Amino acid sequence: MSICGQMYGQICRHIGINRLASVVPLTLYRTLSSNMRFNTGEKNYYTILKVTPNATQDEIKQAYYKLSKLYHPDTNESEMAHDYFTAINEAYNVLGNLSDRRKYDRGLSITYNPSPAAKQANKGQQSQHFHGKRIVYDFDDWMIKHNQEAMKRRKRNSAIKEQFDKRHVTNEMDIFNRNIIIAAVLTLIGLVVFNGKKVHL
Repeated sequence: MSICGQMYGQICRHIGINRLASVVPLTLYRTLSSNMRFNTGEKNYYTILKVTPNATQDEIKQAYYKLSKLYHPDTNESEMAHDYFTAINEAYNVLGNLSDRRKYDRGLSITYNPSPAAKQANKGQQSQHFHGKRIVYDFDDWMIKHNQEAMKRRKRNSAIKEQFDKRHVTNEMDIFNRNIIIAAVLTLIGLVVFNGKKVHL
């Protein structure tokens, strides 16, 4: 059995699934083997999008839409969701482009920078028509732009909130200091009045 199969067995034994530890299902074994065939130092984009390396381009696109809606900053504000949302977009930028996906499958470490020709080809494949009219709408282009705007908006809102919190703390300190000064002045006035009455007595 390969390293992948041994690892699966160890995980099963660790969590107490002894019955499954002895036999690795063939389909799961193939999936794990395929997912682990890239360099361990690189992210596995198939795992991030929760698809197998045999997935079609449509399946990859559907997985991207589903996950991006689930972990979108507008609907999920947790830090984990933000990091995963970034990883989802990075994975789709590579696997969503057939040429870059082939390079990735060959184990090449690439930086996503599609050529104008590749962009045009993707637009032709990913556009849709409505009501029989020749109205073309690029959902991928819209989703990427929308996600980028959402991330910018999230950062901007975070910066505004941070500034507001700082101002709020400063205002509270100012109020606290002002109350101390008022209390000290009132105490001083009280002492003066009290001492004045004592002198007259």
